[in-house]
Amino acid sequence: MAIGTGLLALLWPAQTLRSANFVIYLPSGQALIPLDQVSQTKYLPLIPVLNAVGKVEAVQEKRNTFKVWFGDVQIELRVGERRVRVGASSLVLAHPVRKIGGQWMVPVEFLTRALTQLTHDTVEYQVGTNRIFIGNVNPITFSVRLDPTANGARLTVQFSEKVAIRTAASNGKWYLYLGSHPVRPL
Repeated sequence: MAIGTGLLALLWPAQTLRSANFVIYLPSGQALIPLDQVSQTKYLPLIPVLNAVGKVEAVQEKRNTFKVWFGDVQIELRVGERRVRVGASSLVLAHPVRKIGGQWMVPVEFLTRALTQLTHDTVEYQVGTNRIFIGNVNPITFSVRLDPTANGARLTVQFSEKVAIRTAASNGKWYLYLGSHPVRPL
């Protein structure tokens, strides 16, 4: 039985687990969107992204075409195409739109290119991060200083505004739990 279980574990196809989330910070709160990565490109499901920043009025799906009405603006996508139509304008993305597991997925760059036209708010995104700030969201900044002491070290974390903070230690590691306000290092 042990040999059979070992062979089964060895030969079972590897599964990618969906554990990463993308955070959209808005003046009214935040939204967690599941993140998929395909060939070093981060993809987000279109409908949850649009519902996080506004309201999807209607959708029309065909085999390789997807139309979404977001307010009075129509968005049109095609599987495998980099060109996306947002209202009367056409955007060319660096990576194609995909359909994964029945969901229409857009690359993260869609947020910076299209959401400014859809929401008319400022959109701030730093490439490589899993979060975006939409609207008048001012994240708290912090700095960290490490000072050696006689019996160890002192770690000083200084925030630019008041934050709700809780600490915990486990297996020699310290964890800082912050409130729901976004925090960005200096």
